[in-house]
Amino acid sequence: MADKKISELTALGTTPANDDQFPLVDTDASTTKKVTYTNLKGGISGVIVGDTDTQTLTNKTLTSPTLTTPVLGTPSSGTLTNCTGLPEAGLTLSDNTTNNSSTTKHGFLLKLNNTATTFMNGTGAWSTPSSSSTLIQDTTLSASSSFDKSSISGYKQLLLIYNIEGSETSGNVNLDVTFNGVTGTSYNFNNRIGGVITDVTGSDGIRLTDTLRTTITCHGFMIIDVVDSGAQNIHGCSGHQIIVGNLGVNGWGGAGAFITSGDITQVTITPSSGTITGRASLYGLS
Repeated sequence: MADKKISELTALGTTPANDDQFPLVDTDASTTKKVTYTNLKGGISGVIVGDTDTQTLTNKTLTSPTLTTPVLGTPSSGTLTNCTGLPEAGLTLSDNTTNNSSTTKHGFLLKLNNTATTFMNGTGAWSTPSSSSTLIQDTTLSASSSFDKSSISGYKQLLLIYNIEGSETSGNVNLDVTFNGVTGTSYNFNNRIGGVITDVTGSDGIRLTDTLRTTITCHGFMIIDVVDSGAQNIHGCSGHQIIVGNLGVNGWGGAGAFITSGDITQVTITPSSGTITGRASLYGLS
Protein backbone atom coordinates (compact mmCIF):
# COMPACT_ATOMS: atom_id res chain seq x y z
CA MET A 1 0.00 0.00 0.00
CA ALA A 2 1.32 3.38 -0.94
CA ASP A 3 2.18 5.79 1.80
CA LYS A 4 -0.54 8.36 2.69
CA LYS A 5 -0.72 11.31 4.89
CA ILE A 6 -2.88 10.82 8.01
CA SER A 7 -5.09 13.64 6.79
CA GLU A 8 -5.75 11.64 3.62
CA LEU A 9 -6.98 8.51 5.42
CA THR A 10 -10.68 7.57 5.48
CA ALA A 11 -12.42 8.57 8.70
CA LEU A 12 -13.69 5.63 10.81
CA GLY A 13 -17.06 7.26 11.54
CA THR A 14 -17.90 4.98 14.50
CA THR A 15 -16.54 4.17 17.93
CA PRO A 16 -13.35 2.13 17.50
CA ALA A 17 -13.61 -1.61 18.18
CA ASN A 18 -11.54 -2.90 21.07
CA ASP A 19 -9.09 -4.62 18.69
CA ASP A 20 -8.63 -1.62 16.39
CA GLN A 21 -4.99 -0.53 16.29
CA PHE A 22 -3.09 2.76 16.53
CA PRO A 23 0.62 3.44 15.78
CA LEU A 24 2.66 4.38 18.81
CA VAL A 25 6.26 5.56 19.10
CA ASP A 26 7.93 3.83 22.06
CA THR A 27 10.52 6.44 23.05
CA ASP A 28 12.22 4.05 25.48
CA ALA A 29 12.96 1.57 22.69
CA SER A 30 13.23 4.15 19.89
CA THR A 31 10.85 2.14 17.76
CA THR A 32 7.29 2.32 16.43
CA LYS A 33 4.83 -0.13 17.87
CA LYS A 34 1.08 -0.74 17.73
CA VAL A 35 -1.52 -0.33 20.47
CA THR A 36 -5.14 -1.48 20.46
CA TYR A 37 -8.12 0.61 21.44
CA THR A 38 -8.45 -1.59 24.58
CA ASN A 39 -4.82 -0.88 25.49
CA LEU A 40 -5.40 2.85 25.01
CA LYS A 41 -8.51 2.94 27.20
CA GLY A 42 -6.74 1.04 29.95
CA GLY A 43 -3.84 3.44 29.90
CA ILE A 44 -5.96 6.57 30.36
CA SER A 45 -8.60 5.09 32.75
CA GLY A 46 -8.84 7.26 35.85
CA VAL A 47 -7.13 10.13 34.06
CA ILE A 48 -9.80 11.11 31.52
CA VAL A 49 -13.52 10.64 32.31
CA GLY A 50 -16.08 10.50 29.54
CA ASP A 51 -19.18 12.67 29.59
CA THR A 52 -21.33 9.63 30.46
CA ASP A 53 -18.82 7.91 32.75
CA THR A 54 -18.99 7.73 36.53
CA GLN A 55 -15.97 8.34 38.70
CA THR A 56 -15.58 8.55 42.49
CA LEU A 57 -13.58 11.60 43.56
CA THR A 58 -11.67 11.22 46.80
CA ASN A 59 -9.72 14.12 48.30
CA LYS A 60 -10.11 16.11 45.09
CA THR A 61 -10.52 19.90 44.82
CA LEU A 62 -13.02 21.29 42.31
CA THR A 63 -12.32 24.94 41.51
CA SER A 64 -15.49 26.90 40.58
CA PRO A 65 -17.36 23.90 39.14
CA THR A 66 -20.83 24.17 37.61
CA LEU A 67 -23.03 21.31 38.80
CA THR A 68 -26.28 20.79 36.90
CA THR A 69 -28.99 19.11 39.05
CA PRO A 70 -26.44 17.08 41.01
CA VAL A 71 -27.35 14.53 43.68
CA LEU A 72 -24.85 15.35 46.42
CA GLY A 73 -25.93 12.76 48.98
CA THR A 74 -25.23 13.83 52.55
CA PRO A 75 -22.10 16.01 52.78
CA SER A 76 -20.28 15.76 56.09
CA SER A 77 -19.54 19.49 56.05
CA GLY A 78 -19.84 22.60 53.92
CA THR A 79 -20.49 26.35 53.87
CA LEU A 80 -23.79 27.52 52.31
CA THR A 81 -23.15 31.27 52.56
CA ASN A 82 -23.97 31.98 48.91
CA CYS A 83 -26.57 29.26 48.38
CA THR A 84 -30.18 30.14 47.56
CA GLY A 85 -33.46 28.30 47.19
CA LEU A 86 -33.34 26.22 50.37
CA PRO A 87 -36.92 24.89 50.81
CA GLU A 88 -38.70 25.25 54.16
CA ALA A 89 -39.17 21.48 54.25
CA GLY A 90 -35.39 21.18 54.29
CA LEU A 91 -35.07 22.94 57.65
CA THR A 92 -34.53 20.78 60.72
CA LEU A 93 -35.43 22.71 63.89
CA SER A 94 -33.95 21.22 67.05
CA ASP A 95 -34.80 22.20 70.63
CA ASN A 96 -32.19 24.93 70.92
CA THR A 97 -32.10 28.73 71.21
CA THR A 98 -29.58 29.43 68.43
CA ASN A 99 -31.97 31.39 66.22
CA ASN A 100 -34.56 32.63 68.71
CA SER A 101 -35.87 36.12 68.02
CA SER A 102 -34.38 39.01 69.99
CA THR A 103 -34.52 42.80 70.04
CA THR A 104 -31.94 42.86 67.22
CA LYS A 105 -33.19 40.11 64.89
CA HIS A 106 -36.42 38.46 63.78
CA GLY A 107 -35.30 34.89 64.42
CA PHE A 108 -37.60 31.94 65.11
CA LEU A 109 -40.52 31.74 67.53
CA LEU A 110 -39.89 30.34 70.99
CA LYS A 111 -40.96 26.75 71.55
CA LEU A 112 -44.62 26.82 72.64
CA ASN A 113 -45.06 26.23 76.38
CA ASN A 114 -48.50 24.54 76.04
CA THR A 115 -50.11 27.04 78.46
CA ALA A 116 -53.22 28.71 77.05
CA THR A 117 -53.14 31.65 79.49
CA THR A 118 -49.66 32.96 78.61
CA PHE A 119 -48.32 35.01 75.72
CA MET A 120 -44.87 35.97 74.38
CA ASN A 121 -44.05 39.48 75.57
CA GLY A 122 -41.80 42.09 73.99
CA THR A 123 -38.67 40.69 75.65
CA GLY A 124 -39.17 37.26 74.07
CA ALA A 125 -40.37 35.44 77.21
CA TRP A 126 -43.63 33.67 78.01
CA SER A 127 -45.68 35.79 80.44
CA THR A 128 -49.09 35.78 82.11
CA PRO A 129 -51.15 38.85 81.15
CA SER A 130 -52.24 41.20 83.90
CA SER A 131 -55.90 41.51 84.83
CA SER A 132 -58.03 43.35 82.30
CA SER A 133 -61.64 44.10 81.44
CA THR A 134 -63.59 43.32 78.28
CA LEU A 135 -66.90 44.82 77.20
CA ILE A 136 -69.06 41.78 76.51
CA GLN A 137 -72.45 43.47 76.01
CA ASP A 138 -73.76 47.01 75.61
CA THR A 139 -77.52 47.37 75.19
CA THR A 140 -79.87 50.29 74.64
CA LEU A 141 -83.10 49.60 76.50
CA SER A 142 -86.47 50.74 75.18
CA ALA A 143 -90.15 50.01 75.76
CA SER A 144 -90.49 46.67 77.55
CA SER A 145 -87.15 45.20 76.37
CA SER A 146 -84.69 43.93 78.95
CA PHE A 147 -80.93 43.61 79.16
CA ASP A 148 -79.93 39.98 78.78
CA LYS A 149 -76.50 38.41 78.20
CA SER A 150 -76.03 34.65 78.18
CA SER A 151 -73.16 32.24 77.40
CA ILE A 152 -70.75 34.17 79.65
CA SER A 153 -67.46 32.34 80.26
CA GLY A 154 -63.77 32.93 80.92
CA TYR A 155 -64.07 35.68 83.54
CA LYS A 156 -63.51 35.86 87.29
CA GLN A 157 -65.89 38.77 87.91
CA LEU A 158 -68.49 40.82 86.04
CA LEU A 159 -69.06 44.58 86.22
CA LEU A 160 -72.60 45.70 85.39
CA ILE A 161 -73.14 49.44 84.77
CA TYR A 162 -76.60 50.85 84.06
CA ASN A 163 -78.49 54.12 83.57
CA ILE A 164 -82.26 53.52 83.35
CA GLU A 165 -85.40 55.69 83.43
CA GLY A 166 -89.00 54.65 83.82
CA SER A 167 -91.38 55.37 80.94
CA GLU A 168 -94.64 55.34 82.89
CA THR A 169 -96.43 58.63 83.60
CA SER A 170 -98.32 57.08 86.50
CA GLY A 171 -97.42 54.17 88.69
CA ASN A 172 -93.91 52.97 89.52
CA VAL A 173 -91.76 50.51 87.61
CA ASN A 174 -89.97 47.68 89.38
CA LEU A 175 -86.47 46.84 88.14
CA ASP A 176 -84.86 43.48 88.97
CA VAL A 177 -81.55 41.76 88.14
CA THR A 178 -81.22 37.99 87.94
CA PHE A 179 -78.41 35.52 87.23
CA ASN A 180 -78.64 32.35 85.11
CA GLY A 181 -82.37 32.97 84.67
CA VAL A 182 -82.97 31.95 88.29
CA THR A 183 -85.66 33.54 90.46
CA GLY A 184 -86.95 32.64 93.90
CA THR A 185 -84.94 32.10 97.09
CA SER A 186 -81.45 31.83 95.57
CA TYR A 187 -80.64 35.49 96.40
CA ASN A 188 -79.67 37.23 99.62
CA PHE A 189 -78.98 40.94 99.03
CA ASN A 190 -79.37 43.86 101.46
CA ASN A 191 -79.07 47.53 100.68
CA ARG A 192 -78.66 50.48 103.01
CA ILE A 193 -80.63 53.68 102.50
CA GLY A 194 -80.35 56.47 105.04
CA GLY A 195 -79.07 54.11 107.71
CA VAL A 196 -81.83 51.55 107.15
CA ILE A 197 -80.82 48.10 105.92
CA THR A 198 -83.42 46.41 103.76
CA ASP A 199 -83.55 42.93 102.23
CA VAL A 200 -84.35 43.61 98.58
CA THR A 201 -84.51 40.04 97.32
CA GLY A 202 -87.70 38.38 96.29
CA SER A 203 -89.26 36.04 93.81
CA ASP A 204 -88.06 38.21 90.91
CA GLY A 205 -84.37 38.36 91.88
CA ILE A 206 -82.55 41.38 93.35
CA ARG A 207 -84.80 44.47 93.30
CA LEU A 208 -82.74 47.46 92.13
CA THR A 209 -85.63 49.88 92.56
CA ASP A 210 -89.42 50.02 92.66
CA THR A 211 -89.86 53.76 92.10
CA LEU A 212 -89.00 54.28 88.43
CA ARG A 213 -91.31 56.38 86.32
CA THR A 214 -91.02 59.28 83.89
CA THR A 215 -88.45 61.86 85.13
CA ILE A 216 -87.10 59.38 87.70
CA THR A 217 -83.77 57.77 86.75
CA CYS A 218 -81.51 55.31 88.48
CA HIS A 219 -77.88 54.73 87.63
CA GLY A 220 -75.40 52.49 89.34
CA PHE A 221 -73.10 49.51 89.14
CA MET A 222 -72.83 45.99 90.49
CA ILE A 223 -69.78 43.70 90.79
CA ILE A 224 -70.56 40.00 90.57
CA ASP A 225 -68.37 36.97 91.28
CA VAL A 226 -68.62 34.55 88.35
CA VAL A 227 -67.14 31.55 90.17
CA ASP A 228 -68.80 30.18 93.31
CA SER A 229 -66.97 30.01 96.63
CA GLY A 230 -66.84 26.22 96.70
CA ALA A 231 -68.64 24.18 99.36
CA GLN A 232 -71.16 26.97 100.13
CA ASN A 233 -71.91 27.69 96.44
CA ILE A 234 -71.89 31.46 97.10
CA HIS A 235 -71.37 34.11 94.41
CA GLY A 236 -70.67 37.42 96.13
CA CYS A 237 -72.08 40.63 94.65
CA SER A 238 -72.08 44.26 95.70
CA GLY A 239 -73.14 47.56 94.23
CA HIS A 240 -74.08 51.20 94.52
CA GLN A 241 -77.02 53.07 93.02
CA ILE A 242 -78.29 56.67 92.83
CA ILE A 243 -81.94 57.52 92.12
CA VAL A 244 -82.59 61.03 90.78
CA GLY A 245 -86.03 62.53 90.18
CA ASN A 246 -88.62 65.08 91.10
CA LEU A 247 -88.48 63.89 94.71
CA GLY A 248 -84.76 64.66 95.00
CA VAL A 249 -81.77 62.34 95.18
CA ASN A 250 -81.64 59.03 96.96
CA GLY A 251 -79.21 56.18 96.85
CA TRP A 252 -78.08 52.92 98.37
CA GLY A 253 -75.05 50.75 98.80
CA GLY A 254 -75.58 47.04 99.07
CA ALA A 255 -74.03 43.59 99.14
CA GLY A 256 -75.20 40.04 99.14
CA ALA A 257 -74.98 36.71 97.39
CA PHE A 258 -76.39 34.51 94.69
CA ILE A 259 -76.42 30.94 95.96
CA THR A 260 -76.06 28.20 93.38
CA SER A 261 -73.41 25.75 92.24
CA GLY A 262 -71.46 26.40 89.06
CA ASP A 263 -70.44 29.61 87.31
CA ILE A 264 -72.68 32.54 86.50
CA THR A 265 -73.28 32.41 82.74
CA GLN A 266 -76.20 34.84 82.33
CA VAL A 267 -77.11 38.32 83.60
CA THR A 268 -80.56 39.84 83.03
CA ILE A 269 -82.15 43.20 83.96
CA THR A 270 -85.92 43.12 83.64
CA PRO A 271 -88.71 45.64 84.32
CA SER A 272 -91.10 43.43 86.25
CA SER A 273 -93.91 45.90 85.59
CA GLY A 274 -94.17 48.83 83.21
CA THR A 275 -91.58 49.95 80.65
CA ILE A 276 -88.10 51.47 80.76
CA THR A 277 -85.56 53.31 78.60
CA GLY A 278 -81.82 53.62 79.10
CA ARG A 279 -78.60 51.73 78.65
CA ALA A 280 -76.75 48.89 80.36
CA SER A 281 -73.21 47.58 79.82
CA LEU A 282 -71.58 44.39 81.09
CA TYR A 283 -67.81 43.99 81.40
CA GLY A 284 -65.88 40.80 82.03
CA LEU A 285 -62.95 41.03 84.48
CA SER A 286 -60.16 38.48 84.15
